[in-house]
Amino acid sequence: MLKKIKKLLLLGIKILSSLVAIVFLLLISDTEYINSSLVVPPTDIAPVHSFNKSEDSLRYDFLLERFGENKVIPEDFKLQALVALSYYPVLKETPIEFVLTDADASLTSSINPATLIFPWMKKTYVIYIDTLKTIGFTSPTLLKNLPYNAQIGVLGHELAHTVSYLDKSAIELAWSGILYVSSEQYVVNFENETEKRTIQYGLGYQLLSWSEFQYNIKLQEGKGAYYFAPEKIKTLMGKYLFYQKQ
Repeated sequence: MLKKIKKLLLLGIKILSSLVAIVFLLLISDTEYINSSLVVPPTDIAPVHSFNKSEDSLRYDFLLERFGENKVIPEDFKLQALVALSYYPVLKETPIEFVLTDADASLTSSINPATLIFPWMKKTYVIYIDTLKTIGFTSPTLLKNLPYNAQIGVLGHELAHTVSYLDKSAIELAWSGILYVSSEQYVVNFENETEKRTIQYGLGYQLLSWSEFQYNIKLQEGKGAYYFAPEKIKTLMGKYLFYQKQ
């Protein structure tokens, strides 16, 4: 009996090793990533203090035609997402799916695992939007409960994550995912860089709106180090001429 169990264990280890090796070979064969020199903010950034939903609705068709290519967005947040996408022209043709879900975080940015592993599939990025908070005091951070300007800010934050993935190979993305779930300091650095990128691309006012609305809640959740306080955002915005012109 013990011999049979040992043989089964050895067989399982061999199969697992083979699968790991196959996945590794698939990951390192990935060539679908762009040169990092192309992943830069546009030169014609025009920040807006506060977006108006009624006014933005009038340009919905333009935004959809210009920035809606290869995007799957729930109707309730389509306008907000398109406005945020307009600040990331580098994502214009990038496949992105915005998915409603019951997740642990209000919003998370990831990549479709199948498109990461199989090099013959075009990478598709996914932004998960939480629709239900089980911890009562965090419910105001749900996208549906945020003010319009703050909704654009947090979506801009998630899209800034997506931008950071564009110049990384599959093996780099996989390693990043491992570090994200295993290293607290990596998460802090990763999220802080995303906050900076959101500001660099012109959505500083919207990020500020989001921070003013939810930063204290993030502190209560023990996630204050991940995101910037309002004063920190204002300080960083002051370093960019396009904000000073406003």
